[in-house]
Amino acid sequence: NDTLIYGRKIMGNKGTPSMSGGLLYYADKKGAAKKNLSGKEIDAKVINDLMEEVYLRGGNVNTILTNTAGARQISKLAANTIRTERQDTATGHRISTFVSDIVGGGEATIIVDPNFPKNKVALFDRTILSIHPLQGRALYDVDAGVPGADFVARQIRGEYGVKVKNAKEKIAILENISTSVS
Repeated sequence: NDTLIYGRKIMGNKGTPSMSGGLLYYADKKGAAKKNLSGKEIDAKVINDLMEEVYLRGGNVNTILTNTAGARQISKLAANTIRTERQDTATGHRISTFVSDIVGGGEATIIVDPNFPKNKVALFDRTILSIHPLQGRALYDVDAGVPGADFVARQIRGEYGVKVKNAKEKIAILENISTSVS
């Protein structure tokens, strides 16, 4: 997950290993939509505005990637709509899908990753991500047997990276969000 979030694209050669770029790298390098909240908590308008901006650029946000702080702030958006019945034995709530207010707009699944920066939220289209082998490093198997053993063992190896397409159009970043929930 860390490579998908923080990866920096490096084209390898004999002395330098290759590395995949991540969501934050491509969002920064390609000029993706950004909004700075200046330490404020997330509200529905900010998410809807960014989803609209991605939509107008030709994308469709179907994923919101965040840390625990962002997830709790998004869940807090439903706080005044919770109803409990007399027979309820559990309390609390969480939002696992955010529905945009754009007619025909997107529904975004909320994914919480504790390694994602606590002061950022990424909104993106999952279809831009694909996994590809590094040049000459696709899956292969090697003998993993121990000399003198009475069994056969093989090991599967391979090196893969993540390809991110159309980052400018299909990624949006909420920056400098509050790292706590009021």
